[in-house]
Amino acid sequence: MRKMALGVVVLVILVLSAWQLLKIGNFREQLSVAEASSKIQELYKGEIIQITEHPKIYEMTFQNDKGIYEVEINRKTGEVEGLARINKQTTSSNEQDNPNGDSGQSSPKPRGEQESNEPGKIITEEEAVTIALSSVSGDVDDIHFEESGDGAYYLVKIEKENGEEGTVQIHAITGEVMSISWDD
Repeated sequence: MRKMALGVVVLVILVLSAWQLLKIGNFREQLSVAEASSKIQELYKGEIIQITEHPKIYEMTFQNDKGIYEVEINRKTGEVEGLARINKQTTSSNEQDNPNGDSGQSSPKPRGEQESNEPGKIITEEEAVTIALSSVSGDVDDIHFEESGDGAYYLVKIEKENGEEGTVQIHAITGEVMSISWDD
């Protein structure tokens, strides 16, 4: 009876120890507001206008010479989870329209927007997939072409290696990444 009780106690101690080690190994300190701001400024070369803290993300509004953007950054991983342009600045026709604020190519663009296509010409599904994959890496699950009063666009669903599933909205004429949303 004593051997059995001792065996149970040892088993409980081992289980608790393993649980504590796993808990410590998975613990990550959340990104601070300053670190998140610095990352966004480095990626997109803009000035932070507003920061809103949510439980899992920081929502930031920033401005650069290309426009005003809203970006979501994961507080735990530091990954950019979404980017949408709120207001476009006027640029010369030979500049590339991307939130990085530079005229040179960057590879890959963090959430880059593509140069304008010929006026009125709709990009192909293959082009939309290429643009979406340059913004979110993973496997394409589905692609839909949608038309609305605001224009036409593609919705490209992509599944990342970690199982997250996102939808990239691509303007059907300009090839611009309009938004990126993530399924909960």
